[in-house]
Amino acid sequence: MGDQKAKRFLEELSGFKPKLESTPRFLALYSAAIALADETAIKTASLKANQAGAGIPAIYEIMLQSYLFLGFPRMLTAAECFRETFPDFEAPIEAETESKRYTIWKRRGDELCRQVYAVNFVKLKDRLRLFSPDIFEWMILEGYGKVLARPGLDIKKRELAIVAMLMVDYRPKQLFSHIRGALNVGVNRKLLKTVIEDVGRVTGVNSKTALSFLQKLEN
Repeated sequence: MGDQKAKRFLEELSGFKPKLESTPRFLALYSAAIALADETAIKTASLKANQAGAGIPAIYEIMLQSYLFLGFPRMLTAAECFRETFPDFEAPIEAETESKRYTIWKRRGDELCRQVYAVNFVKLKDRLRLFSPDIFEWMILEGYGKVLARPGLDIKKRELAIVAMLMVDYRPKQLFSHIRGALNVGVNRKLLKTVIEDVGRVTGVNSKTALSFLQKLEN
């Protein structure tokens, strides 16, 4: 089944030639390829994204953030593919001390999470703390501060890539949150709908759930 999905992905990707907003759309499909965990699909999608003008640093950032939503095994597969595809890329290293990094991550994580969740931030905070007092703190520090607030890629492209991952991995609750989050950070509604349709067409996953979430948020 996995081979069939990857075969479809590569066939559809070969004919994918968007005239508008090609960079975020190709980055989203690269993100979807990581979720599929097929090495050929990942490498091909990363090259296509680079040819569309995304730039290697942006591709690197999508690869890094995948572990938050797909786990380390698929991120490590993507990391190996990235190194084989772009062997000369030198990854940026944060120069701050560990204690200073912690302070920076916590501050920028809180700011970004509030931006993504907007009026639902307090509700999210209270809900996660019911599960465990650690989970919310980890999300702020590790997820938003350490990873998603990194300066290498803007949050609009990050959120579109997250939507793509969650579509392929089919995580409806998180998908709804990040479709809403994409709108909260300023992603154009038409572009978001287009990315959802792109991912559905190229990967073969059902896009009806994601489109219904978007329609619900229009009401």
